[in-house]
Amino acid sequence: MTDTNQPEKLTHFRKLFNPLYLGAHDLEFGKEYKVTIEKIDRDIEVVGEGGKKQKKPIIYFKGAAKPMILNSVNSKMISKVLSEKMIERWIGQSVIIKVINEKNFGEEIDVIRVMNKKA
Repeated sequence: MTDTNQPEKLTHFRKLFNPLYLGAHDLEFGKEYKVTIEKIDRDIEVVGEGGKKQKKPIIYFKGAAKPMILNSVNSKMISKVLSEKMIERWIGQSVIIKVINEKNFGEEIDVIRVMNKKA
């Protein structure tokens, strides 16, 4: 039985749904992380909540335990921060990611966002 008085031994419920990819629950809220882009894969089949399958781009960071699903918001910010629209030129470049709280369809949720500043 898990000791519920020791938070470091507890499991965030989000880890049950898509454990293969980096999520806000994997990082410390509010802390900035400098990450270097290692590669980007396109059209990877991802199984979401409820078993729904979708093809998504996946971004890999050097030294990271898990890749991250690359959404349009973060893609646009990487393009802006790096002043580069071509994803092949993002490889080897660094950006800052951070977990923030955002409203999404009227609900507040924690999300990973690429910050609008140079790494």
